[in-house]
Amino acid sequence: MFASLSTGCLVTDPIPEPEQEINYPPSVVADRSAPEGTASLESVSILDRSDPEVGSITFHAIIRDPNVDQALRYQIWVDYADGMPPLPEDFGDIPPTSTRDFERPFSFTIDALGSFDAPNCHKVELRVSSAFRGDIPTPDGIRQPDEEGDLGVGVFFVDAQLDTGGGLATSCNPGGTNE
Repeated sequence: MFASLSTGCLVTDPIPEPEQEINYPPSVVADRSAPEGTASLESVSILDRSDPEVGSITFHAIIRDPNVDQALRYQIWVDYADGMPPLPEDFGDIPPTSTRDFERPFSFTIDALGSFDAPNCHKVELRVSSAFRGDIPTPDGIRQPDEEGDLGVGVFFVDAQLDTGGGLATSCNPGGTNE
């Protein structure tokens, strides 16, 4: 009778399950160390379309993501509106950081006259996620992240104008309507 009781082992503490890494969403913030004369998230960039030297505009931002080992995807959209063909201006990868720093400097360039062909206030969106729904055939599907909430967005404004001799002043109103 005692032999059957002494051969077993009783475990009273639960075995902890391995922790799953949390996927924090990225965020897009202004790069305050960006060179003078480049597009910023904090101000409207004025583009003189009458200047023959205007070739492209460089945009700078900082991508913040605590998941430093995670590669990210980006999309660039110019003047997107519902119902437009779901094709970004540009897209690609943002590699993981080589250090433990969760800030990744990021810049991209857009052909000024090709993308900002009409004198107007133009909206440029930088969308960042760990993955986008690229295979969903809805007008807005490609713009959405695979995982709900896993999205950082930075919005730049470019006021494309023709200088007729009176100088340039922005008519963009990012917080309201643009005339």
